[in-house]
Amino acid sequence: MSQIRVLLTFIVIIIADTTILAQELNSLYPCGTIMGRSAWLKKFQTDPTAFAQRGNEILYVPLTVHIVGADNGSNYYREQNLVLALCTLNKDFEEAGIQFYMAGPVRYINNTGYANHNSILKGAEMMFANNVPNTMNTYIVGNAGGFCGYNLPYAGIVISQNCARPNDHTWAHEAGHHFGIPHPFLGWEGGVSWDNSVTHNYANPAPDFILYDYTLFKDDFFTDTLIIDTAYVERMDGTNCHFAADGFCDTAPDYLYIRWQCSADRRSLITQTDPDGVTFTSDASLIMSYAFDNCSAYFTEQQMSAMRAYLIDRRSNYLQSYAVPDVPSHDTVIYNKPQAGESVFFRNVVLEGDPVANAEAYLIQIATSPNFGIILEDTIVYQNSAIFASLRNNSTLYWRVKALNSLYYCNGFSGSSSFITNGISAISDKSSHPQLTLYPNPVSRNQSLYIHHLFHESAIVTIKDLWGREVQRLNITTSNQMIPMNFAERGVYILETEQNGRRSVFKIVVTD
Repeated sequence: MSQIRVLLTFIVIIIADTTILAQELNSLYPCGTIMGRSAWLKKFQTDPTAFAQRGNEILYVPLTVHIVGADNGSNYYREQNLVLALCTLNKDFEEAGIQFYMAGPVRYINNTGYANHNSILKGAEMMFANNVPNTMNTYIVGNAGGFCGYNLPYAGIVISQNCARPNDHTWAHEAGHHFGIPHPFLGWEGGVSWDNSVTHNYANPAPDFILYDYTLFKDDFFTDTLIIDTAYVERMDGTNCHFAADGFCDTAPDYLYIRWQCSADRRSLITQTDPDGVTFTSDASLIMSYAFDNCSAYFTEQQMSAMRAYLIDRRSNYLQSYAVPDVPSHDTVIYNKPQAGESVFFRNVVLEGDPVANAEAYLIQIATSPNFGIILEDTIVYQNSAIFASLRNNSTLYWRVKALNSLYYCNGFSGSSSFITNGISAISDKSSHPQLTLYPNPVSRNQSLYIHHLFHESAIVTIKDLWGREVQRLNITTSNQMIPMNFAERGVYILETEQNGRRSVFKIVVTD
């Protein structure tokens, strides 16, 4: 067996055992990342000044985002939500001086087994098969093994769609794990008894120690041994904060290891009791806690210092040369095609606007009303135009654009425009004007299109596809012209005639 095969096997064994514990704890466990204070973190917390942190320099982290859907390409995470989630992620890390940028376009995976996987082991298989090196790979799936999300230190981050809403902090929580910091309630993941078999009454003083599965937390993994060890319970007076729980003294005691709601002042609704009998409520503002997303807000100073040092020391492969772009212009987009109020065929609709300064991509949305309450389409494109294969027919639709680039996702939309869709029912089997008649229309690829005209001189006939590419040109010299249509693919085409400066345009539909 090769060295690579041995390494992957070792990693998978770790993941598999981690999954067993996490799933036994709670089928709705919010985070599948089970990690303790690593040897690196203990060393850092002993002397943070011994680690480089690069002062006020912004550290830029490259992202690869994988959106995972079903085998047939359905059930994708919406790109509108992705843009807003990326904005939230960067806001969460702004104070830490860490910012994320897209290292390349969104990557799509059509795999039902990956999109709704039941174990972290399956997620590991997905990541090993699709990861992009030297980037922080994040996979957004339908169901992340029964968790809101999880981080695999050797692979990347996986997040369930229902925990990747625009204002959720699951992505930031898992990125915190990715940069080496644990939960503030470290040791309580299995309750007081490591396997959640003993119920704890928070009205009673917590024990001085709690049990946890040391096998999972230890840097060197034992595949055939279960080691149950003890962890110090953090006290309110701070006397053991530097070695109890997560080892950060600016994260107050927290014993809550299930998802919890907070009060208006962002404190837990559950009152806990430390080993000295001191009662307290937990700080719901901590992103690394299990408080609901509407409560979460920030990382502490010590957490931020640790993440920066870990990124520089342990994930330096992320810190590549990156040309930081300017913010895309906030000027109103000039919507060129279709013109406002223009009527267009509902298939293969081309939308185009003027390029926006500093933009590398555009989020395009199409809706049924000017307030964009019901969005029919939202997609990210990497040029200032897009083609939509089929839109709602016989409707007035509205579209707008948000300019993006690899780093900036928080821009607003630039105005909007509207157009009207119509169908082939508006095209009769015989298209005509006083001098020219086309039939049949629609026309099959194995038929011929007949052109009957009353031109007294020859005319030039051009057939173009909806991208404006010329696919056929001929010179009409007789009153009846036959054009075999076997050159055309199924779709909509534009036929133009020109004679002595006079131009006429027809829409023709080619079927199979």
